Amino acid sequence: MTQSINFGYPSKAMGKLLGVKPPRFLAAYSKEKVVLYTDVDYWIKTGKMIVKKAKIEIGFFRNLLQESEKMKEETIKIIHSLGRFKKFNYTNQKLISLIKKLSYNGFRLTVYSQPGAIADHFHNTFTDNLQNIINNKNLSKINLNSTDIFNVLTAPRLKMPSEIAKEELLKTKDVNQYLDKWFWLNYGHLGPGLKRIDVLQEIKGGIKLQDKLKLAVKQQEITSKIFLKPEEKKLFEAARIFIYLKGMRMEVCNGVFSFLNQVARKIAKETKINKKNLMYLSIPEVIEYLKTGKIPKESVLKQRRNYSVWILDDYRHGRILAGDQGRKFIRGNKLIYYL
Repeated sequence: MTQSINFGYPSKAMGKLLGVKPPRFLAAYSKEKVVLYTDVDYWIKTGKMIVKKAKIEIGFFRNLLQESEKMKEETIKIIHSLGRFKKFNYTNQKLISLIKKLSYNGFRLTVYSQPGAIADHFHNTFTDNLQNIINNKNLSKINLNSTDIFNVLTAPRLKMPSEIAKEELLKTKDVNQYLDKWFWLNYGHLGPGLKRIDVLQEIKGGIKLQDKLKLAVKQQEITSKIFLKPEEKKLFEAARIFIYLKGMRMEVCNGVFSFLNQVARKIAKETKINKKNLMYLSIPEVIEYLKTGKIPKESVLKQRRNYSVWILDDYRHGRILAGDQGRKFIRGNKLIYYL
């Protein structure tokens, strides 16, 4: 299940999305840790292309945001319907349907959130463009330094799922309702999610939320005073989209992780295979098990957990190279350590 949405790079989908061959990107797992690799030279070339695209075609990134919002709403609605998994008694057929839908949505959200990372990671091309715009303006009319201006202009105007969740909590103060709907927000790859003590401490400390309307007004005020050109405005709008998509994708995918963790728990109970090893099943292997009962030997999963390289085309197709086979692949290709 690791390969579905967590670190695999959806190369074919990204290529179709951007209209170019994307930089090679893969994940090497070793005992719950992951090392990401990419072809840095090609990554930088693609990043520059994205920056150029943002200057002239902001509509492309707006559509990216619009499609992501649709998928976010659909995915969160499903996760909310599952609750805290108090009674995980779904039929195998229902589980297969949920796995396909949630994995697909998580995969697409991952694809849609990647252009921002490609546009800046390693080379800071995108950030440097934004910073140069601010540095070349007359800031005497604004009572903010360049760093503050940068932070304000790049802050997303849309609310993250966690912000919406906290708004609900502030209104109701109903911790049980909050946890039933939102316990997965800080779940992470292997868990755990929010606990009652976390929520109570947050309420006690006082929950503060950014006023998005005031933020939008502040952004418009700064923009009007420093007379950003159309090209410059597009870049800052793209920055807000990139930052939002990255954070939103992480929070929504945490909900998908929490669901897959429950599936792994079910399989572990039925097969007596260690749940931590089951996290190294692929999505097709999980579906095959739910259909036929067929599953890789635990020794195979242990080998993947110890060391394996995952090379993905999409959320259901790719290669898993375990042990020495994976190490040889890394050594034999022009790949640079990414994270």
